[in-house]
Amino acid sequence: MTRGPLSFLSILIALACSSCVTFKEQEMETIRACRVSPAVYRKLVERQVVTPFDIAELWQKRVPSALIEKQLDKVGVDYALRQSDVSLLEAAGVGDGVMDALRAASERYVARYAPPEFVEASATGSDEYLGAAPIRASGGLLYGRDILQR
Repeated sequence: MTRGPLSFLSILIALACSSCVTFKEQEMETIRACRVSPAVYRKLVERQVVTPFDIAELWQKRVPSALIEKQLDKVGVDYALRQSDVSLLEAAGVGDGVMDALRAASERYVARYAPPEFVEASATGSDEYLGAAPIRASGGLLYGRDILQR
């Protein structure tokens, strides 16, 4: 292989990997300066889902809310938000913008991945999951935007 194609290939790989990054280096430096735990920092670097406990830590370590919201918007969550999660975050003093981003990420997860049994069971009035009462099956065969009805 000649030097030209090899250089071109390395540039393509670098460009492909740069789109996988949630935070820019300057933003990661800001997060490092807040002294978050290594486990939470690794989740942010590796684009892993953060838990409500992680969000509380980020907030208490004074990570800017815009960065926490960016993590929730870009990576999302893999759980339905529970009332106990909201209580934990409210006790930690987490701001409204972060809470809104977390609710939106949780709703996207439920809309995309929740089986019909979850939606039907949640519609019975359980208070375990946040927003359980307004969720009801839409009657459609496809999962998507219409699964959550308000």
